[in-house]
Amino acid sequence: MGVSQEMIDSWARDVPLGRAGAPADIAEAVAFLASDAAGYITGDNLTVSGTHDRSEQPRDAFPAPAEAGDTHAREGMDRPPSMPVCSAVPLELTAAERHRLKKMAYGHKTPHQARQRATIVLLAARGRSNARIAAETHLHVDTVRRWRGRFAAGRVPALDDRKRSGRPPTFTALQIAEVKALACQLPTESGAPLSCWSCPELAREAVTRAITDTISASTVRRWLRDDALKPWQHRSWIFIRDSNFRATAQRVLDLYARIFDGTPLGEDEYVISADEKTSI
Repeated sequence: MGVSQEMIDSWARDVPLGRAGAPADIAEAVAFLASDAAGYITGDNLTVSGTHDRSEQPRDAFPAPAEAGDTHAREGMDRPPSMPVCSAVPLELTAAERHRLKKMAYGHKTPHQARQRATIVLLAARGRSNARIAAETHLHVDTVRRWRGRFAAGRVPALDDRKRSGRPPTFTALQIAEVKALACQLPTESGAPLSCWSCPELAREAVTRAITDTISASTVRRWLRDDALKPWQHRSWIFIRDSNFRATAQRVLDLYARIFDGTPLGEDEYVISADEKTSI
């Protein structure tokens, strides 16, 4: 946006020297600041204004920059609203928290992520900014801000990973139990011409019996490994002969999941398992 000569002349009339500033006036000041004569001047402002008072500047003039300590808008000058400044969350640690965080930060057996998070909190408690902590720990400033904020909200327990829902289970506990029960039977009882089960044969038999629509041999192998079942090496002495096995197993598995008759158990309800102790 240009400035008309008429406006410049109106400004000049307000200057005690009676004229507007010229480029040579500024050049002389710049030459002084660049010379050895200004070697002891550091961080000061050299005003070249002809003693013109900017507070009396016309309304249609360009707004002057705000001076230090100026908290009020000058009359006739609209200033844009300032952007909010996000300050770091201040942290204060108790003696117990500081002791625990130091063990996490300097412990040889502490996982790497837990060590980083404890270090962030310890540095933040010393009053350091997020940017400085990020530079010292070689982490992104967003990572520092996240764990600083989580600790302020939930203290030390908040430094643990949050629970993730994960992928929903593909097979139910009852289906897993039925496949394991099948592995404990002899193949001849199912009409299979085998002396012992293998994981591929168990997977095919589970689909044949409509236990599940589809299942891989590796999934069956993983289930059997959890209970150290190896039907391809040993002949099991456990034979499932209960025709009502599915309903019975479902009731027991529901109790393991804290469910009774389709209703989840409350916090004050317990499942007690008792076994016969003939030696007592």
